[in-house]
Amino acid sequence: MVVRATGINPEMLRWARERAGYSIEEVARRRRVPPERVKEWESGKSFPTWKQLKQLAHRDYHRSTVFFFRNGPPEEKTVIEHFPYLPEETLTDLHPDTLYAVRQARIRQNDLSELLGPDGSGGRLILRDLRVEADAGNPGSMTAAVREYLGVDLNDPEGFSNRIYTFEDFRSRIEDAGVWVFKRNFRQEDVTGLCLDDDVYPVIYVSNGQDKAQEIFTLFNELMHLLFGFNYLERTEKRHYLTSMTNISPEIENACNQFASEFYNAVERAMDYPIIYAYASVDYTESAWGTGDREFYYTVQGANLGRKYLRTAFNAFEEGQVNESDLASLLGAKGHHLDGLERYAWR
Repeated sequence: MVVRATGINPEMLRWARERAGYSIEEVARRRRVPPERVKEWESGKSFPTWKQLKQLAHRDYHRSTVFFFRNGPPEEKTVIEHFPYLPEETLTDLHPDTLYAVRQARIRQNDLSELLGPDGSGGRLILRDLRVEADAGNPGSMTAAVREYLGVDLNDPEGFSNRIYTFEDFRSRIEDAGVWVFKRNFRQEDVTGLCLDDDVYPVIYVSNGQDKAQEIFTLFNELMHLLFGFNYLERTEKRHYLTSMTNISPEIENACNQFASEFYNAVERAMDYPIIYAYASVDYTESAWGTGDREFYYTVQGANLGRKYLRTAFNAFEEGQVNESDLASLLGAKGHHLDGLERYAWR
């Protein structure tokens, strides 16, 4: 007997679809039903089965099934509200995966506030300490200030040449300075990264679909936008940002690009060899790996989340602040993967 989810609010189905960036036709193709069926679900003329509701919730809209029983939509910013300084034409053709990445970044901020408290840990925060010095007219000075804050000494070429300054090294330094860095495999190829500002938990997302040099450039480009105090979404095919950004001087955008370029170039010049590595595209989904590749899968997933975030989550679990189900949700993992991610976090 087919059991239908008759208690859901049809308005929530429509709202979730629109926020996820899907048309009725796209959802119909994904669920393998006629478009008229999706329209009937959203109008309340018929209801999806429980299996269909779970697929809509988890695979399409990235919501809990309980969400569709709400009386009305939550107070949740649109992508245009998240990025008020960017031209709308750069935000109207975003892939559903990119829209989810923006919401995921905001969820990370909420999770961190729950784990560490609304006031944070009281440690260093580069945005608080250096933001007042952000000077669009002198990006070279900002570069020097950030290098000093992060402990990157370009005046010690011997020490510099004895190590490879990788993305993970810079990530660790930036996270120690209070900015949380995550990686993900953006399905929209021209999206290289984004950042969401916050007084306590600023977040940077970097696409792992780039070569290693570009990852580092994106990391520092997003950091500079945070230092100037605004959210940003970087698209390689949208260079008209400079002429169509609202309420932001083109000088600031130029400074962000110059800052990232100068930082990377200075590091590369100080070394005996370039830090560019070839990037091989891989499938980051769990189904791509066999049992013998699980450790590599944990490495990929662990690198996306970062050791600092993983350790924060596992510490909360050990202290009884969250249960195993909560921990899996925080890490976007299944329960049987927690041990592998814990090994990655502490090794």
